[in-house]
Amino acid sequence: MLKLDRRTFLRASGISLALPWLEAMGAPSAKAAAPPKRFCSIYFPYGVSLSKKEGDSDWYWFPEGEGKDFTFNESLKGLESIRDQVTILGGLSHPLMRKGGGHDSGDTFLTGAELKPGELKNSISLDQIIARH
Repeated sequence: MLKLDRRTFLRASGISLALPWLEAMGAPSAKAAAPPKRFCSIYFPYGVSLSKKEGDSDWYWFPEGEGKDFTFNESLKGLESIRDQVTILGGLSHPLMRKGGGHDSGDTFLTGAELKPGELKNSISLDQIIARH
């Protein structure tokens, strides 16, 4: 059995008493606000499965169907429990990113900055624009 020294206990309790009260430490209040909306953007440097050939179609990236009447394929099956909170977008690209290869735009795919050696001028990104609104 481990014996706790009185002096060690007092030192530790003194530290904990000096900590400020943080709202996250308390019980949730009755008037807690709705959870904030989140944005997630994922860059796939080597792409995703877009093959609808026999044998590959189960792993086709985009869901089948439109609106709320869609079904996830195997590639997105893990999102099934939050399907009412997910929107899958496709066919989007930034005009400046079309010049280069898709594999080298990972650093700038949310900003559309041109990748010129020694001249990277990044701008406000899509996630920052969304956060403003």
